[in-house]
Amino acid sequence: MPFKKYVAVIGSSGGGGASHAGSDVYGLLIALRQELAQCEVGIAVAQLVDCSTPLDFAASQTPTVLWTLNTETNQVERSYEGTLEAVNERAQLMDRAISRMIIGDEKQRVDGLISISADPEAVNQFTFLAAAKAKIPVVGTGGTSLGKAAGDLGCDVVGNSGGSVSTTIETKALSFTASLASFWGLPYDPLVSYPQLHSILAACLPVFVAVVLAKKAWRKALALGILDWWLARQTHATFTGLSDIANVLPVVVAVVTASQVGRLGEAGVLSGVLAGMLACGAGGNEEGAGSESTVLAGALTGLLAGWLSRQLLVATAKSLWVPATASSIITAGAAGLSAGAGG
Repeated sequence: MPFKKYVAVIGSSGGGGASHAGSDVYGLLIALRQELAQCEVGIAVAQLVDCSTPLDFAASQTPTVLWTLNTETNQVERSYEGTLEAVNERAQLMDRAISRMIIGDEKQRVDGLISISADPEAVNQFTFLAAAKAKIPVVGTGGTSLGKAAGDLGCDVVGNSGGSVSTTIETKALSFTASLASFWGLPYDPLVSYPQLHSILAACLPVFVAVVLAKKAWRKALALGILDWWLARQTHATFTGLSDIANVLPVVVAVVTASQVGRLGEAGVLSGVLAGMLACGAGGNEEGAGSESTVLAGALTGLLAGWLSRQLLVATAKSLWVPATASSIITAGAAGLSAGAGG
């Protein structure tokens, strides 16, 4: 179906080890396609260089893949695979074609640019020059490349664009979409999935079983006096509270629920940990605080943390225009703390 706006997605898997560790170019394109469609924005063309090694440490012969989007089938494709040098040559040919889509007479127009650790000086040079000339909005991650695009080439970088550290596939897709939707005045309300309780408990089953077995083993050892000699020589209560290990269950449930509701990757996990520990008292103290916590409390707290995390991420991208790294930190921290305090 026709969309109101179209974007070009360009870039790479990233240069530094910190950002490359969570790189999944294929998954990012899938997530972007899904989120952009919610505000009637389509991907006109994609060109992403996926190197098997962080680009800061890669050599010309490093195995690399060029990912593109087949606009006829709307499917992400591995269009070319070879050395980094060969893939970059292919990508540069696409670079000229994309620039013509922005300022030329190509049938498919490009209204915006999503840049993910792109190269404004070589591989993506003509695309950035065209974006600057056409004054189309640019969003993305990769502080160095976006800084050069804005400062040296005059591109109009908008939204919460910035560094890629602490970002995930999910936070990138949501923040890019929210930034562009805000710039164009398009309605965008990210979908929130509410999992059923049985699916949450099923995901937590391994931990439930481990806790039950650990408690039984601990009580059996105490009853037989196996640990008396060792416990008598302990100067602190590190393991003497193992009988209260069940207090970890509400936190686990909060983490799983927040992850399934928020769908923000590691950011959702962190918000769930914070929310669960605050609301359920898993941090505890020597008197065993938090022993009255329940699995239901963990589920409700995680639900709130997951919902808040998505809302906060969109808000920081649309209104505050906080850089991507800071946006992820705010999302995980504020959502977790707020949900935990409220719980």
